[in-house]
Amino acid sequence: METGTAFLASKTLLSAVKLGLFTTLAGNKSLSAKEIQKQLSLHDRGYTISSMAS
Repeated sequence: METGTAFLASKTLLSAVKLGLFTTLAGNKSLSAKEIQKQLSLHDRGYTISSMAS
């Protein structure tokens, strides 16, 4: 079980790196989730799912 959760955590981190999330956040520290979505050209569905989880 621990291996599975470690895989998911690493996959999430690697996906954020690939999308350029950390570069975007480093340059603009006060962006909303919607602003980040637009800057990274992400689909609305991902924003909707993540906002429902929080």
